[in-house]
Amino acid sequence: LLVLLMISTGVRRTELSKIRLENINYQRNRIYLVDTKCGGGRYIFYDPGITDLIKRVASDNKTYLFEEATGDHISVNAISMVVKRIATHLNIKGLSPHKFRHTYATMLLKNGANIGVVRLLMGHSSLSVTHRYLDFTSDELENANNSFNPLAKISV
Repeated sequence: LLVLLMISTGVRRTELSKIRLENINYQRNRIYLVDTKCGGGRYIFYDPGITDLIKRVASDNKTYLFEEATGDHISVNAISMVVKRIATHLNIKGLSPHKFRHTYATMLLKNGANIGVVRLLMGHSSLSVTHRYLDFTSDELENANNSFNPLAKISV
């Protein structure tokens, strides 16, 4: 569930670790993040296909979605360790919680999402931060040039 939420919402480790059960809206498939990097709260939207998994992890006597035995939220290091174990088991080099966040933003942009919307979904304070997620391959640049070049629409 940790990985599914990171890859499908772009949530930061610190935000993920502090998700409170009271802030999960199962009817609207969204979670309100109270404690965010930029200070304000924001919603993340999850795929309805993981609702049952979220409900299985959540229980009535918990405060946080991911809790330690003490009842406190899990640490960001615990999240990193889970990802590290997965990376080791699958022999994936360079896998990290931030890679999931980066992949989420990059895929949104490559699939046509407006960069302003991506900025808000990611919780970025400015567009300049979101621009870092614009990774394009040579083929993508060539295709964009061929499709949108001013001379492509007229005969010379």
